[in-house]
Amino acid sequence: MSRAAPNYHICQECRRDPLLFSPGTPMEIIESFGGKEQYLHAIKELEEHLYRAA
Repeated sequence: MSRAAPNYHICQECRRDPLLFSPGTPMEIIESFGGKEQYLHAIKELEEHLYRAA
C-alpha cells in the first residue's frame, strides 16, 4: 500500500483546521510558501517530523 494516499488525507485534515489556517484562503496560504511545490514540500517535511516523533 502506498503512503501517498494517507499523506494526502492528513493534508486535507490539516487544511480544514481553522486554528492552523485562519490567516487566509488556501491559495493565499500556498502562495505564502512560494507556490504549490514549496507548500507540498513543507507539508511532507512536517509529516516526516510528526511520524518520526510518534
